[in-house]
Amino acid sequence: MKTLLQPLLRKLETTFALSNDELAALHALPIKVGEFAKGEQLVGEGDRPIHSFAIQSGLTCMYKNSSTGRRQILIFHFPGDFPDLQSLHINVLDMSIAAMARTKVTFVKHQDIRMMYARYPRLGEALWRMSLVDAAILRERMLNLGQRKAFERISHFFCEMVVRSKLAELMVDDTVPMPLTQQEIGDALGLSNVHVNRITQELKEKKLMEVRRGRLHVLNWKQLRAAADFDATYLHLTPAQKLLLDR
Repeated sequence: MKTLLQPLLRKLETTFALSNDELAALHALPIKVGEFAKGEQLVGEGDRPIHSFAIQSGLTCMYKNSSTGRRQILIFHFPGDFPDLQSLHINVLDMSIAAMARTKVTFVKHQDIRMMYARYPRLGEALWRMSLVDAAILRERMLNLGQRKAFERISHFFCEMVVRSKLAELMVDDTVPMPLTQQEIGDALGLSNVHVNRITQELKEKKLMEVRRGRLHVLNWKQLRAAADFDATYLHLTPAQKLLLDR
């Protein structure tokens, strides 16, 4: 059980040290494990789910489709994230969530989550904080789409993916997983494949970063952040997490 919950526990413990009783309550949660291939939908717009899920491994995206079938990716979620906590309080989903890589999740029924945080309010507060950080990421995404030029927009996107991958302990030798296609990046940033490809090549030529064999290689983190005008305040990092940013 500890292995299944470890990414979530790690994320919760960045907020506060979990007590033995809180740990026991988390381990006692009845869970069901689900595995999804890339592109497979976990929940869809119009669904009325009775459970929420935490990501154990992989990557998911939350998205909406226009009436013509065009997709706008809103936010990505990493191991330890709880992407659909809002379904605890909203009966009908107005968005969809799909796997962007091979993904494993742990499903928890809403009634069990409610019982847990009624008994352990700090756990409820920690889960609520996760949803608030998601909202902050969405606000930053709106700024990215509306006010940043394409070069800054893509640079900023890659900076966020690096930081959030590092927080999820996915960074190895200055590289992080990058399973996304240029089309998927374009769906998140409102850009064409051609635009994404051109700017990604420009970042490589400037020796800031490159994507190779499914991984994003950070070549000059300081200059990449400067190019993106990247300020991680919106991620609401703890002091310990902020130290990781410059390593």
